[in-house]
Amino acid sequence: MSASTAKAAVDEIDADFLPAIYDIVRSIEREINETNASQKALNREQSDCHQKMLNLKEKFQKCRDVIGRVEGIDFRKEEQLSKFEAFKEQLVMKRELLLRYKHCCPIDTTPKL
Repeated sequence: MSASTAKAAVDEIDADFLPAIYDIVRSIEREINETNASQKALNREQSDCHQKMLNLKEKFQKCRDVIGRVEGIDFRKEEQLSKFEAFKEQLVMKRELLLRYKHCCPIDTTPKL
């Protein structure tokens, strides 16, 4: 599997957009409030804001790409629910088996010399 088709884990999704959005809003507010600043400083601030917006756009795109590779995302809701129910049944069965074995055969954990 190549890197672009490899399955992704939910933990890989970097969806922390709030700080970037906050920086953009602060830049725009500074730009509006600084009416006495020179045109050069204004152009620099606009380019900073523009760069921050491009970075945010890139982060959105990366997030979309990773979300598209998350395992199970290509299943319909009904398929996901049926798999979930099957996993719940398996979990119940495994717990029952563990309880049976736990009560059936006591395990001696003392070291033998």
